[in-house]
Amino acid sequence: MENEYQLISIGYVPIENDQLNQIYLANSIDDIKMTINKILELKILKESEFARWFLYIIMPIAFDILSEIENYKFDDETKMKDFQKHIYSLFSGNIEFILDKFINKLQDGYDNNNPQQSFSDEFYNTMYMTFFIYLSNYYQTKEFDSSLKPAELGTKIRECIEEDKFYKLVKSDNENNKNPFSFFAKKKYEEKFIKSLELVIIELTDNFYHKKLTESAIKFIEKKIYKIFTSKSKLYKNDIFDLLITLSLEPSIYKLVSLDKKYITIIKEIDQKSFELIEELGLTS
Repeated sequence: MENEYQLISIGYVPIENDQLNQIYLANSIDDIKMTINKILELKILKESEFARWFLYIIMPIAFDILSEIENYKFDDETKMKDFQKHIYSLFSGNIEFILDKFINKLQDGYDNNNPQQSFSDEFYNTMYMTFFIYLSNYYQTKEFDSSLKPAELGTKIRECIEEDKFYKLVKSDNENNKNPFSFFAKKKYEEKFIKSLELVIIELTDNFYHKKLTESAIKFIEKKIYKIFTSKSKLYKNDIFDLLITLSLEPSIYKLVSLDKKYITIIKEIDQKSFELIEELGLTS
């Protein structure tokens, strides 16, 4: 490529040198339409996988806080075990279903030139629906009565959910395009949230993908999750590729430079030297 480009390996988005060469040497878009479609297909898959992954971090933290602070748990050991089994099944039984939902919604978004909105709609609707199922399992365990017919129990569970104050908050925020978990920004949840986040970071550091996450990538994840729970921040589609860039261009080796103001804020928190270079280049104003 005449030394003009260097391919930086991104393990989670393995674009091949041949594909880059085809794009570089192409005379028209028509010449590389198939290559572009293959790269887009891969991009959608990886964005969907990481969207699901973020969801699988956020929801257990939320459930942990609700259990500890708002008493969504049971003193009865048998009921608590049943409830925990339901929650485990909620995640383990929907891995492929949730991935397919993200893929289909993102594909539709790219087809209509609005992938960011499509991502946000699907991500937060999935948060909302996961929370709804969580409450369904909770009230099914709490209100179960063998004398009730299934339809009667179902009606009772629905009534309990509709009267649940957190369901009302989550439903309202989701309908108004806000972070459905905005209520977690209250001070009373902070201590428990920080403890739950610390456990997640330990898990990421010790076990995730056989320790493939770099220190800066883990810092990125920590800062993003922290803002979602404490500042009512939302997760955006571009956050996923910001994470992949951070993971691939390790600041101890490279310096990160961006025009994206949100990403610059993250860079400032994870690598001061990169941020100083951004300031020198006049990109912060």
